[in-house]
Amino acid sequence: MSGGVLSDMLRAVRLRGAVFYSIEAAEPWVAEAPATCEILPAIMPGVEQITERQVIAEGSCWAAIVGEPPVRLEQGDVILFPQGDSHVWVSVFLRSAVDESNRRRPGGEAVHESRPPVGRIAPLVPVRACPNVA
Repeated sequence: MSGGVLSDMLRAVRLRGAVFYSIEAAEPWVAEAPATCEILPAIMPGVEQITERQVIAEGSCWAAIVGEPPVRLEQGDVILFPQGDSHVWVSVFLRSAVDESNRRRPGGEAVHESRPPVGRIAPLVPVRACPNVA
């Protein structure tokens, strides 16, 4: 295989594009990713399917598909959400993490607190991979 295993895999699925993002946060923190079907038209019009992958670049956290048991992730771990499910990232596991991620002020404005970052979740190329859908 030329170009390495990752290059061969990416070529085999005929990727059409990618979107990258990272999360830097201080404990305690919660981040929620909506189901990709909810945001796909806005971020990649015309694409029907995407797969999300992330690597824990620093620190550790918990990740869970909404409604499923959480998985503990450490620096260097990679996680894949192949169906684009809504999922939650938390620094400290709480049963109410999904509820906390939806914390809002009256009027619907999200609550954000500013603290120095102590960990980072960085993308594994590509974070949201879009197979070439004919």
